[in-house]
Amino acid sequence: ILGNIAFRNAKSLSRITFSDSLTLIGNAAFQGCSSLKTLVLPKNIVSIGNSAFASCSGLESISIEGNIVLFGKSAFFECYNVESIYFASTTIADMGENNYILYDVGRDGEGITLTMSKDAKLPLQILQPAENKNHPNIKKIVVEDGATNVNYFTGAEYLPYLEEIELPDTITDIEFGIFNNSLWLQNQQNGAVYISNIL
Repeated sequence: ILGNIAFRNAKSLSRITFSDSLTLIGNAAFQGCSSLKTLVLPKNIVSIGNSAFASCSGLESISIEGNIVLFGKSAFFECYNVESIYFASTTIADMGENNYILYDVGRDGEGITLTMSKDAKLPLQILQPAENKNHPNIKKIVVEDGATNVNYFTGAEYLPYLEEIELPDTITDIEFGIFNNSLWLQNQQNGAVYISNIL
């Protein structure tokens, strides 16, 4: 267990390597670590505390490789410069309502590419904004080969900046309401959607 505020505001901290025995990251453990650019959360980590990586303003890349079963509130709040997020989790995390995990993430960058593993399931609360604003700046979604559906996005109204979606040929099931209210859907000519490896 990495305790609360363990490295809070350690502004010179630029790299983190997590022990294989670490399973829990405490509240605000790395909040304000503005020199951190790359974050890889390995498979053994299952719990991230409130504001664990909030205000890591230099963070550009987040890779969540394990099954996070508990996301704390505002875990990546105000990580303004994130450009890529990789999500491999097959577990629907316990988050409840109004956790604002990716609130304002990527706001100052050119847009985030969100890549999903073939087995991933994305809890929609991860994308939930505050009062329908401050959405994460997700411009592109990529789903890796082998996935059979992307129905975890059904009813997602939290992707107003989404411009591009790449899906593999292995997708066999797409439910009604997918990517609702996204910029991508609004931009489809005459309301038509052409489905191949790229929607």
